[in-house]
Amino acid sequence: MGVKLAKIMIFDPGNLSEKTKIGGSLKHHLPKLGLLYVASSLERAGHDILFQDLGANYKSNKDFINLLKDQKPKYLCCSVVVTEWPNAKRILKLVKKHLPNLVIIVGGPQPTAIREKTLSECQEIDYVVLGEGEITIVDLLDALENNKDPHFVEGILYKQEDKYIFTEDRKFVHDLDSLSFPAWHFLDFQKYSMSVAGKFKRGNDGYIITSRGCPYTCIFCDKSVFKHRYRSRSAENIIEEIEMLVKKYGVKNIMFFDDLFTLDKQRVKKICDLIKTKKLDFAWTCQARLDSVDEDLLKNMASAGCMQIGYGVETGSERLQKFIRKNIDFNYAKKIIKLTKNLGIETKGFFMLGFPTETKEEMNTTIDLAIELDLDIAVFSLVTPYPGTDLYILIENQMIGKDWSKFSPLGSSNLVYVPETMTKKELLKIYKKAFIKFYLRPTYLLKKLLSVLKHPYYAERYFSVIKPLFKSIK
Repeated sequence: MGVKLAKIMIFDPGNLSEKTKIGGSLKHHLPKLGLLYVASSLERAGHDILFQDLGANYKSNKDFINLLKDQKPKYLCCSVVVTEWPNAKRILKLVKKHLPNLVIIVGGPQPTAIREKTLSECQEIDYVVLGEGEITIVDLLDALENNKDPHFVEGILYKQEDKYIFTEDRKFVHDLDSLSFPAWHFLDFQKYSMSVAGKFKRGNDGYIITSRGCPYTCIFCDKSVFKHRYRSRSAENIIEEIEMLVKKYGVKNIMFFDDLFTLDKQRVKKICDLIKTKKLDFAWTCQARLDSVDEDLLKNMASAGCMQIGYGVETGSERLQKFIRKNIDFNYAKKIIKLTKNLGIETKGFFMLGFPTETKEEMNTTIDLAIELDLDIAVFSLVTPYPGTDLYILIENQMIGKDWSKFSPLGSSNLVYVPETMTKKELLKIYKKAFIKFYLRPTYLLKKLLSVLKHPYYAERYFSVIKPLFKSIK
C-alpha cells in the first residue's frame, strides 16, 4: 500500500522573538537548505506542502497559531540549529497547547547532536529525525499515514511510555544527484539576503550545497548530520540548479555552502568550465582549506566568476594548529592568499580566539598573522563548543552555562567559554583588539578607499561589513 497524501506545514523557527527583528549586515538571512530539500522530497512523494519562514515572514505567535488553525495541517516539521533551539521550544510548546493533535517532527543539527535531550527538553515533540532527512521523513510519513510501526523507520527517535526509542541508523544518501532540487518555488527571493560581505552584484541571492561531509577532523566542527564521509553532486547536476536560480529566479550572487567546496579539484574545474560554456552571469563565493587549492584551480575559479574565497586559518599558533587538528602550513597559507588576491579573488579569513590552554601571547600571534596575510576581510570569533563536536566533549563542564541562544561565535555578548589561562575581561579585551588592529590600520583603510573609488558599490559592502563587526565588540 502506498503512502496516503498528507498536509504538512514545514517551518523555519529562526531565533526571533516577538520583540526582535533581523539585524546586522553580517548575518545571513537565507532559508535552510535542509528544509527546502525535505519539502521537495515530500512534494515528490505526493504530499501537500505548506512552507513558512518565521525569519523572512515574521508573524506573532498568535498569528502563527491562527495560520495553523486556518490551514489545518496534520503534521508540523521544522529544522533547528543550536542558537534557534530556545525559540523553537517556545513555539512548539505553544503550538501543542493550542493544537494538541498536530504531530510535531523536528530535525536538524541541534536535535541530531543532543538526541534524547531534544525530547526531554521539549516533550511536545513527537518524532526526531536524526541526520539527513530527505528519505527518513518520507518513510516516517508512510508509516504514520498507514498505521505502520515507526520502529521500522530508520533514523528516527521518539518516546514510548518512559523509554527513548532509537531506530536503526539511516544510511547516507550516496547519490546526491538522485535528490530533487530544493523547493525554491516557496520563496520570495526579495525577502532574502546573504551577508553583504559576500555580495558582489545587485540582485537576488541564493546558495547551493554541492557536497556533503568533510574528511577532516577539526575539533570545533559539527559533523553530526553529514559526518566525515565525503559525497558530491555531479558538475552537470549543479549547473542545472544554478541555471534555474539565475534564469528563473534572477539570482546574481551564489554562495557554495559546502564545508569544503574545493576538495575534488577536477570536479570544481568542470563546474567552472560549464559556467563559462553556458555563459551564466552571476558572482559566487565559497569556502576552502588553504591546502585544497593551487594556482591552476584558482585561475579556473577566477575565470568562472569566483569573487571571494573564505579560508579557515583559525589560529597563528603552531601548537594550537596541532591541538585543533587543522595543521595549516603558514608559509603555504601566505603563498595561496597572495596568489588568490593577485587573481582578483577577494580573500576572507576565519580566526578563533579562546581555545583551551591558549595564552594571550598566542592570541596576539593570531592577530598578527591575520594582518601579515593582508586579507580583505578577517572574521575573528570567540571559540564556541557546538554540541556534537569533540571540543564540546572536551570542555562541556567548563562552559559558562548552556544558554543555547548564546552559542554564536560572533559578538562579545555570546561568550560561553573562557580558557583557564585568562579571565573573561582579558579575553574580551583581546577580542576587541583584534578588530581594531586589523580594520583600523592606515594601509588597510587606504586600500579600501582606493577600491571604493574604482567600484562605488564596494563602499556599501565594506561599511556594512565593518559597522556590525565593531558593534559586536562593544
